[in-house]
Amino acid sequence: MRRRWRVWGSSSLIALASVAACGDDPTFTLDPAPRGDTLVAMDSVAGLWQTAPALPGPRMGHAALVFGGDLVVAGGITGPGEHTASVIRLRPGADAWDSLAPMPYELTGLALAVVRDTLYAVGGDGPLLLRPERALFAYDAGADTWGERAQIPDWRVGTEAVAVADELWLVGGYVSRTTEHGPIVPGDTILVYEPGADEWRYTGAVPNPRGDFAAVQTPDGRSYLVGGVNGLFPHLRPDADVFDEATGEWRTITDPMGTHRVA
Repeated sequence: MRRRWRVWGSSSLIALASVAACGDDPTFTLDPAPRGDTLVAMDSVAGLWQTAPALPGPRMGHAALVFGGDLVVAGGITGPGEHTASVIRLRPGADAWDSLAPMPYELTGLALAVVRDTLYAVGGDGPLLLRPERALFAYDAGADTWGERAQIPDWRVGTEAVAVADELWLVGGYVSRTTEHGPIVPGDTILVYEPGADEWRYTGAVPNPRGDFAAVQTPDGRSYLVGGVNGLFPHLRPDADVFDEATGEWRTITDPMGTHRVA
């Protein structure tokens, strides 16, 4: 069956920064500009957007996903030249955010993923722009602490992370100048982290290079890489790559989304 994109609706938001799919819960979308603390939630049954509790303060370049049923936001930029290591959480039904332990240091343009019930923060830029990090942090929910794990073999920023077969897959993004495994912008390589061994390895490539894109996983075991940049701005991608965990194969949805999108 040929799949096509369709528009679900629109809002007054100027930029959509991070998207987290919550199963039967609403889908939360963060808007960093110009009201950088705005949060709206999509009721997937009614197909309507609604206002949710605002973030404690403006933030952009962060990462967000659902962990243990809560919406978690990590890192980002909170003001001109102000990177943050803070991690905040919104519980279902709560009217305000609370704080989790901060990451070991400040990151923006990072990715979050949950593998084997552990939350990981990976990649991104440090406090000095154009000085990307090779960091991988794991969050211990019981102790409310972060621990460092094996560094990424080559730095990644504007990348995304997904969980596949109990491993963390770091896909695409902007890749180090010093690696032989990919160009500077954007890369198409896949890095795989195995938590039990605390080791990274390379495994193949995504169908299309892309950076500053969005990734979402569905309950049927598919990972979607959507939009982003395929070269120097403004070469934006209108398509999506899909990985099916059951078959181990990639395919590309080439029907345009209607508007090019960059995360």
